[in-house]
Amino acid sequence: MPARGPSRGGGGQAVTRELLAANVHFYGGLFLGIMFLFNWFAQLTPTFTALGADTVSLVWIVLDAGLPLLWGSMGMFLLRGARE
Repeated sequence: MPARGPSRGGGGQAVTRELLAANVHFYGGLFLGIMFLFNWFAQLTPTFTALGADTVSLVWIVLDAGLPLLWGSMGMFLLRGARE
């Protein structure tokens, strides 16, 4: 059975630090964006009762803590890339 790994298939490139950082920023932003939209639409619809008030508050707390961290690290990543 042939070995599977990053060298097989299309690209064949190793995972670099820049690629990993870019993917963490992208998928982190996507995750927080989905959480934001889900919670926002839950707030707009008063008949939506799948989430309790404690859960909605927790999601807003996670968003309030996560977005500045994500944006700050993304900004530093972009500033470092602009200097190169």
